[in-house]
Amino acid sequence: MAPAAAVARSSSVKGAWRPTKIMNMEDLSRDDDFLSHLLVEKLGTGEVPLIVHKMDSSRKLPKADPYDLLQIVRRMISTAKEKSPTLAIRGAVDELLRLNSVKYYLTTLNYDQKQVNAFATHASRYFELYLPGGSIEIAHTSRYSHRTGKPELCILATRPLHPGMVITELKGSMADLTEEEDKELKRTDGRHADGVAIRRDFSVIHSKQMKKNHLFLGPARFVNHDCDHNVELFREGRYITFRVIKMIGVGEEVTAHYGDGYFGENNCHCLCATCEKNGRGGYGPQDLGDDPSESSSGSVQGAGSDVEESEAEEDTNDVNVNERSTRRGVQLRS
Repeated sequence: MAPAAAVARSSSVKGAWRPTKIMNMEDLSRDDDFLSHLLVEKLGTGEVPLIVHKMDSSRKLPKADPYDLLQIVRRMISTAKEKSPTLAIRGAVDELLRLNSVKYYLTTLNYDQKQVNAFATHASRYFELYLPGGSIEIAHTSRYSHRTGKPELCILATRPLHPGMVITELKGSMADLTEEEDKELKRTDGRHADGVAIRRDFSVIHSKQMKKNHLFLGPARFVNHDCDHNVELFREGRYITFRVIKMIGVGEEVTAHYGDGYFGENNCHCLCATCEKNGRGGYGPQDLGDDPSESSSGSVQGAGSDVEESEAEEDTNDVNVNERSTRRGVQLRS
């Protein structure tokens, strides 16, 4: 296809995107790498950059101007105040799709309408983070850096969060996994300087009812684990968000529970604040159990794998959120 024709085709497709629940593993993992780069890393402020762990760290991403992205977010905020958040997010995604870097990305991959719909829907998850009146923000944390060798991310509250509140702007998208894709995600993607393997299955949830695993990506995966967690997973349709179960003050980290055996046997490698305070887990007198590659160093951004989920308000046949198992066989029930 000639470049001009390709761009024309891409532009016509992008002008008519619709929200969708249908996503596949290959596209979602690739789209999340690109969108988290654009709407988290490029928009990150402060002396320490926001660095997102990618599904494929070797993937080359199209270049984009941070100023263009910032202007889109500013216009979205203005529209949300004057009109409605829904119109604001729709307009922001439309603008994003018109950026040369995004047009190049979609055209090069020869995305069809369904794939553009999925890309745009996932982009809307990230834009929701910046709506005025939001209650959380993505921030840097150095808690795990001594294990990962790089800065990590966390979610902080920007206003008091009371038990029962649903953090609607903190969402994740899911895609079904085939057996082959599931096996591929179990492959480690190199090792950090201290020899700890980089896990690639940090965002996988399991449906016992469907007897299959699902890839879980988006802003929700930045919620870290704590043994004394303050939120629980909350399912709404095809996306997942969180419900507050303990009071969270301004500036405090939003944390979920990945499971009792996620960081080794009895979470013996856990590096959460509660374990540090109580001298347990990775801060205990001895470090026994599973291989260190299964410690929190490779999983701090993987909220999807082992977080306990509450009962969903909307019934669905896709995933049984009341009964799940993790990679390590930990059974979770609401």
